[in-house]
Amino acid sequence: MEYKDEMHMKADTENIPEAQEAPQKQAATESEQETKERVPIGRRILNDIRNAFSPERRKKSAIITAAVVLVMAAAGGLLGRSGPTPVAKRYAIAVFDDMKTVVKLSAYDWQKDRLADYKDEDDFFEEMSDKYDEDITSWRTFYKAEDRDSREDLEDALGKYKISAEVTKNRDVSLNKWLDEYSLTLKELERSGSFDKDKVSGVKEVTVKVKLKGEDQTERVTMDMCLVKTGGFWKVLTCDMDWD
Repeated sequence: MEYKDEMHMKADTENIPEAQEAPQKQAATESEQETKERVPIGRRILNDIRNAFSPERRKKSAIITAAVVLVMAAAGGLLGRSGPTPVAKRYAIAVFDDMKTVVKLSAYDWQKDRLADYKDEDDFFEEMSDKYDEDITSWRTFYKAEDRDSREDLEDALGKYKISAEVTKNRDVSLNKWLDEYSLTLKELERSGSFDKDKVSGVKEVTVKVKLKGEDQTERVTMDMCLVKTGGFWKVLTCDMDWD
């Protein structure tokens, strides 16, 4: 019993400094708050920045900053490639010798639309095998054959060539106008079950000037495209080509 009493007395004695310090801490906090309120907001922001980059926090801040920069760069890169202008340029260049990209950037199910007049994939691949005189058993082998054939035709006409593209027109089109002016195209795509017009949230008409600069001669092409926004991405619905 005496031992317990001694322990209580000891604990009470140790708590005395804490009780004395409490009002002092509260006063200090109130003083800091008053000082903070008197400091102009612009200076407070600068002070906060300095404190954030103090030596003990600099390493942590550098890591956070680096992470933010990486995220912003990735987002910027994605936006830079998925907007209507870059999509139109990529499509215009791919048309000549990159079928895989053409299919990827098409607003409709390109493969499904292509198979509309065939019994099935095997029937299509069999006909393509006869056309290109090689064994085509998949979309991958079809794309390769198509690209090789197009490349050979261009090289026969131009020699070794390089392709460049420039967007010269980019304008918005209302959904009602689009539904009216592209009604025949939409009916064809819906017939094959390769496109759903109700998922479109935006429409643009884009003109791209393409230059094929070859060793022997240079050709120029004007492409008038209709791009639609579906699922948050811009893709090409139609493309009309006019050789200058």
